[in-house]
Amino acid sequence: MEASSSNPQIDSLDDVLPKLTEDRMKSSKVNLGFYRPLIRAIQENNVKAQKDFLYENPNAMKSEIDEFGNTVFHLIVDRRSSNSETVNLLKELLSKVLVESPKTLEILNVANMTALDIAASAGYTEAVKVFVSNYKHLFSKAEEALHLAALWGQKEAVRYLLSVTEEFALESGAHLLKLLIESNLHDIPVKDDQDHVDWRTRHSGDEDGDLEMQNDKSSTNSSEKSQIAATFGM
Repeated sequence: MEASSSNPQIDSLDDVLPKLTEDRMKSSKVNLGFYRPLIRAIQENNVKAQKDFLYENPNAMKSEIDEFGNTVFHLIVDRRSSNSETVNLLKELLSKVLVESPKTLEILNVANMTALDIAASAGYTEAVKVFVSNYKHLFSKAEEALHLAALWGQKEAVRYLLSVTEEFALESGAHLLKLLIESNLHDIPVKDDQDHVDWRTRHSGDEDGDLEMQNDKSSTNSSEKSQIAATFGM
């Protein structure tokens, strides 16, 4: 995955990931030889071969299958295939793992990412919708996925995750704004459960522009559901 711009947070991850990967590989007990046919089938987007392997080895659906801590869900969404067969397979696997081991969807790989995080970062919005709509517990993770989608400038994933993310603390909303601006996604009004904060990019005489924050506490009350309605100008 390549960044759309030079971003210090991405650079920081690039700095620490090699060491994290090395440590994870040393501690991994995954039988790579066993899972290699499944990994190859995913890489080649061979849905039939994936189904055959998982039918014969159902535990593979709820296990780490490589030395980087990825599950079958991590690897499938990382391919970003919009093939309807792949999306249907994802739904099928999800329905099975939710019955037997829903916590599988919360497994973190070496980069400290869930499969939802990878889908959001990659802009694989169809997969993001599958995860969030079928496993309600992931709503609590949606804010983090939203920040990752914003970090990588994934417009449609940001749009969708904004629509399902619940309350934003002011600090979290400010961080989201920063990520969106760095990714060239602008004009973001933010509403939280206490204040109404309208964030926008105001282009002035300064070449870089500046930020204007308008805080209108009288426009909301504490019972209002938080939401961020976004208009993207790229």
